[in-house]
Amino acid sequence: SFTQFIGGMGIIVFSIAILPMLGIGGVQLFRAEIAGPTADKLTPRVKQTAKLLWGIYVGFVLILSLILKIEGLSWFDAFCHSFTTIATAGFSTQSASIGAYSGLIQWTIILFMFIAATNFSLHYYFLAKGKFEYFKDQEFRYYLTLCIIFSLLFFINIISINEYKINLLTFRHSIFTAVSLLTTTGFSTEDFNSWPAFSNMLVFVLLFIGGSAGSTTGGMKIIRTILISRYLICEVRRLVHPKG
Repeated sequence: SFTQFIGGMGIIVFSIAILPMLGIGGVQLFRAEIAGPTADKLTPRVKQTAKLLWGIYVGFVLILSLILKIEGLSWFDAFCHSFTTIATAGFSTQSASIGAYSGLIQWTIILFMFIAATNFSLHYYFLAKGKFEYFKDQEFRYYLTLCIIFSLLFFINIISINEYKINLLTFRHSIFTAVSLLTTTGFSTEDFNSWPAFSNMLVFVLLFIGGSAGSTTGGMKIIRTILISRYLICEVRRLVHPKG
């Protein structure tokens, strides 16, 4: 869990923040480690930006640990799951993953997986400057929309089998699976391999997308998916109307 926590924001970003005496090109390392097509510096100095991002990152881990402890987990399990939730890495101390815990804990993990896969620059603007920029960001709007669409598709598909009924429990499993896969976290509450073929196809699609750029997620990132989609549409238009 701690290894995944260190890798979440990037060991190189951490090095830039606390080991400036290395004498290595900080900006190049920063650009190499930050996940996304661009590496935005929130402050003029890379070292200061790295510290801010790590402060937010560690802050989320501590907040989630406290919430999970209040909800009934031991400190050990609370910290282990906080490390891997905010790092969107998905290691659990239980063989049943998050399915071993209560519904309240599952909803909490859903929320923090969603937060961890959001661009940390948006968290910075909100927490440090009081600017609620989330819905002004196109990538975040797409990210939220994808979470809603895939959750509904999972829900509609799995209620077709006898194992699941139309209730809040099934809806929670649908949301959890959609958010876990889209954010590349990999936690689970149900064995989605046993779900219908359409759901398995959705799982396959989600594994490629990934969360937002500038977050702790893996995958291709939503901003790149948007760019590729627009480029493909543009190319098709050129084929249809080459002189347009």
